[in-house]
Amino acid sequence: MRLPNIFKKKNKTNISPNIAVFTTKKVINECMLITRVYHNLDNTLEFHDEYSTNSNANIMIVNLQQVLDRDPSVVDAVNMPVGHCAKRKNINERWIIETFEEKDDE
Repeated sequence: MRLPNIFKKKNKTNISPNIAVFTTKKVINECMLITRVYHNLDNTLEFHDEYSTNSNANIMIVNLQQVLDRDPSVVDAVNMPVGHCAKRKNINERWIIETFEEKDDE
């Protein structure tokens, strides 16, 4: 008789947890809620809180596992296709996933 594996992690990403991703200092240092996730055309991932800007002073590079440890609910957003973004207002909302156009930094 085989017992079900109740300890198996259910929500897995289709991306290695060891890849480098961009996030804000507030997400990592202050545990701010991630409200926006971008899967860029160059296959990079960005995790943003509601308040931080996209300036270099606010951005950190961490591995994906650090983000997942802070907020396991982002796994659904991580699995979205390249060229898409996911948004939500609070942790109880489902991610709204849509395509986006990247803008060149000038």
